[in-house]
Amino acid sequence: MNPLFKSGRVMVAAVLFAVTAVLYFIPAVAVPHKIFIPLTILALFSIKLTPWTITAGLAFSALGDLAGSFKMGGGTQEFYAFVFQMLFFALAHIFYIITFFKLKPVRTSTLWTLATCALCAAIYVTALVKVVPCVEDTILTFCVIGYATIITVMLFSAVRAADPVIAVGACLFVFSDFILAWNMFVGKVEGSRYFIMVPYYLAQVTFAARFAYIQLKKAYI
Repeated sequence: MNPLFKSGRVMVAAVLFAVTAVLYFIPAVAVPHKIFIPLTILALFSIKLTPWTITAGLAFSALGDLAGSFKMGGGTQEFYAFVFQMLFFALAHIFYIITFFKLKPVRTSTLWTLATCALCAAIYVTALVKVVPCVEDTILTFCVIGYATIITVMLFSAVRAADPVIAVGACLFVFSDFILAWNMFVGKVEGSRYFIMVPYYLAQVTFAARFAYIQLKKAYI
């Protein structure tokens, strides 16, 4: 594919993603399940622009958004919607982990490695101590523990790569999911919709843009 054509696709994807992401926050725009549209756009435009594992991660994230959009009314529907939401996002993180571990890390010091491990351990322990005990359902408890483990590994793989853009994206993703979990199980967070979705969208577009840039850079060299 011509590098200039790829660059054009990146610009179109960025504009469409930004527009649909903004529309999500406008209540007057009553589009059913509109939450999953931005990630669907990223996933489709990322084909052949990013590694296939990034495309897969974006696609499963879009499915996670779609599943989460069915969490209303309580009861069995909400339960299964949340379980499938976690499942799809767990799969997305597994593909991100595969991608990030393939990156050759910049030579880092022992101090950096220890700091990375300490950060991930602190987040993981916080989730186990503060969030998990508040989950009342046994099945959900194991699901939350499993998801917390996977997203922590994703964070470690991103920070380990010592790529500041990817590391920031991973931190935004973890922050978003932590607020979501806290809001669901521990206590209501004022403005949770924005604290969850803004970092989440920024994280996903960061991953897509970074790897699209890497691919384009290779094409122009």
